[in-house]
Amino acid sequence: MEQRYHVFQISGLIISFVYYQLTYDQSGIRNFAGAILLLIVQVSFNTCFTMAMGFISDNLVFLKEHGDGTYSVLPYYMAKVLSDLPPMIAGCCVYSTITYWVIGFFPDAYTFILFTLGVNALMCAIIAIGHMCSAIFPDAQTCLTVCPIFLGTFILFAGYLVQEETILPVFYPLMYMSPYRYAYAALTILQWRDVPFISCTDVRSGNDTDISGCLHNGNQVLEEAGYDPDSLSYLFCFVVGFFFLFEAIGCLAMWRRVSKRKK
Repeated sequence: MEQRYHVFQISGLIISFVYYQLTYDQSGIRNFAGAILLLIVQVSFNTCFTMAMGFISDNLVFLKEHGDGTYSVLPYYMAKVLSDLPPMIAGCCVYSTITYWVIGFFPDAYTFILFTLGVNALMCAIIAIGHMCSAIFPDAQTCLTVCPIFLGTFILFAGYLVQEETILPVFYPLMYMSPYRYAYAALTILQWRDVPFISCTDVRSGNDTDISGCLHNGNQVLEEAGYDPDSLSYLFCFVVGFFFLFEAIGCLAMWRRVSKRKK
């Protein structure tokens, strides 16, 4: 547990000092977008691999005790999930606190609490992906090969690297199945919805921005990005829903694997 805290702290400090005290000007808009993406990507990979390896390392013990009739799949799976969540959530809260205030996100306590909840909700969904991958692919090498594919594909459709209007229809299912898409949108809305003024002059360089392309407040930033500030609640619900969906798939995959082994 202590090692996880250190990983969260170090990751948070590195990201924070790369994006240290961003300014509310036109270049700051792009920088905040990059900071949000990097923030959720960094917390994801460490979390997913940790969870996947935890399940795999217990696999032989679980199969033996399940074969002896000590417990069934559902109690074991639920106990594993519930034991993994508290330390990861605590570490993520530390991570969010460091990054939020050092980077310079919107300085409001209520927004900070919601922002932290959003990062934690995404992390829980990523925990579920790690559990699901290790349940479907109990071999460590295969699991660690598949996990980055899942995460990389979902990150691609987060809304930052590729604009939604340019995505081919064949990829729509992947886009709508990406928890990053909803988490990124929610965190972006939280950052900008209450920002009353954005400078048209880059604070650090002193260069003026063409007035025709200048965004003057947070609502204009959200409108430009295609995000509705009133959609925050359902975005949170989608991210939390992915946690339950992926955990359910993982539990079913483990039950199916154990059932086949009995035969």
